[in-house]
Amino acid sequence: MPPFQVSSLMCDILSSASFKDKVTFIYYWGPGCIGCELARPGLNKLIKKYENQMGVEFIAISACNKDLLLNYLDINPLYFPIYLSNEQLVHGW
Repeated sequence: MPPFQVSSLMCDILSSASFKDKVTFIYYWGPGCIGCELARPGLNKLIKKYENQMGVEFIAISACNKDLLLNYLDINPLYFPIYLSNEQLVHGW
């Protein structure tokens, strides 16, 4: 995985370097994606099962704008920490 940094919905910065020696599940998604909608309940169960295990990290990354994401998440919760995509991710992956 190429190195990257993303910002959370609360403007915290996350670096891929923090995943060193961890099993990391990265969920790249977007509101309105049918496959994402179908996967969301199972992914929420998955994070609840493993969220307290050492060495396991879950993050969700979306290319949508922050306001759209916040409105969507008010109705459709996703239990992953959510980050905003950026040009580095779009072109690096």
